[in-house]
Amino acid sequence: MSNPISGDEQQVQKANFSLVSRFMEIVGTEEWFDMLHDDIILHFPNGPLMGSQEILVGKDEVVPYLRKALAQANHLRFYNVDTWPTRDPNVFFNEYHATVRTPTGKHFQYTYINQLIVKEGKISFAREYWDPRRRTADSMDFALFR
Repeated sequence: MSNPISGDEQQVQKANFSLVSRFMEIVGTEEWFDMLHDDIILHFPNGPLMGSQEILVGKDEVVPYLRKALAQANHLRFYNVDTWPTRDPNVFFNEYHATVRTPTGKHFQYTYINQLIVKEGKISFAREYWDPRRRTADSMDFALFR
């Protein structure tokens, strides 16, 4: 059963789709951090498996965490990003690949799934999934997870 969104919701969804697409393109830049809502919630369901936090709340907590992680992730790049809107014009899912080189020089490639929610023109919620079996072994190269 289809429940199409209204014309107004379509406009919101189109603007939010552009925001989400830009967010995925500019990972790790200052503009990226500026796109986060002050009340951002960052959720890594598999984070505890790697000795990391599962949930971070608020830009004051999220940005320093991400900066520390990105400082160790040389040449982080997202590519082959597929973005799917939902019936809620503020909710999107992405499947993407990332490459990263660790401080010890190892090079990794991963596939991720995330859910992003937009509120007031900013990313207000981000949940990221990855293969915990693979990431747990690889995380030994990242000091953030020790």
